[in-house]
This record gives sequence, C-alpha cells and structure tokens, in this order.
Amino acid sequence: MRKAPLPTTATPSFVAVDLPDANRMTVGIMAVIAEHEREAISARTKAALQAAKRRGVKLGQPRNLTNRARAGARSSANVREARATQRATDLAAIVASCDVTARCHFVNSRES
Repeated sequence: MRKAPLPTTATPSFVAVDLPDANRMTVGIMAVIAEHEREAISARTKAALQAAKRRGVKLGQPRNLTNRARAGARSSANVREARATQRATDLAAIVASCDVTARCHFVNSRES
C-alpha cells in the first residue's frame, strides 16, 4: 500500500488572534486546564453552598430579601442600565464606522 506524500508546507487549521503561535497541542493543553479549573470552581461553589445551608442561610429566593435590600437591588440595576446605555451611545460612532471587512476607523471622541 502506497502512502500519500506529506505536504511540503503545513497550513494551519486556525490562527488565534491573541496567541498566533498556538497550535493544536497548545489549544488542547489549554482546554484540559480550563476543564480542570471549571471542575475546581464547581466543587468550591458546591462546598460553599453546603456550608451556607448548614449555617442556616436562606438561598436563592427574592422573598428572603428585606425591603432595604430590594431597594438597593433596584437602585443598582438602574445604575448599571444607565452606564450600559451611556457606553452604547459612546460606542455608536465607532460601530457605525466599521465596514464589512471588519476594519474600523477609530475616531478620537476627545478631539470633537
């Protein structure tokens, strides 16, 4: 059985923008590490929830909030919404300047 010749130049199957020298092995190692970290975070979270339950903490129900806590949560949500709206307004000119080739013509808003 005759084997096909190996290509003289290897074409990468992907290029990572933040790590252009990464190859399949590098990405595979990073994936294994990420999976391990996900499992560790899950275990820590489950342990912390069990400890809180043993201490008698009520979890996960909005009815457990005091009126003051509810007011604080509403206020916090309003502030976050206002900040998000302002950020969207600030970025609108930049987003509008982007063309289909994903090149953006950045405008320094401080100069205008």
